[in-house]
Amino acid sequence: MVNRDAREAAEAAEIAIRNFLGGKIDNDEFESQYPAQTGDLGLLAIENVLWFFYDDFKVERFTGPILPEAQAMVDHIYLFLLSNCEYEYIQYKFFRLRQDLDAGKNVLDPVRDNFWSFARTSDL
Repeated sequence: MVNRDAREAAEAAEIAIRNFLGGKIDNDEFESQYPAQTGDLGLLAIENVLWFFYDDFKVERFTGPILPEAQAMVDHIYLFLLSNCEYEYIQYKFFRLRQDLDAGKNVLDPVRDNFWSFARTSDL
């Protein structure tokens, strides 16, 4: 069952994502505004995926463009944040994901699995 208390932070997450991807705030501001420490695995997974949208070695605003495949994923993130669906994917940390990809394991591919962050297309 989804942790509704933790998911209440979803509104703050959605605002932070929209402001970052809209170029209104930089990546440092995004990281400080995004509610990652809530215990909600969905929010943590979303933060980990969005990390690929910026370089954390320098402070900068996102200038786009967002590719159509990535835009579909972002749209699903917004829908997921409003849903009562439990996050059901494997929780990956970056270095573990890199190891699994290098080993040729079949891992989450947000482009291939164009319904991520939902577990099933029927949840959309």
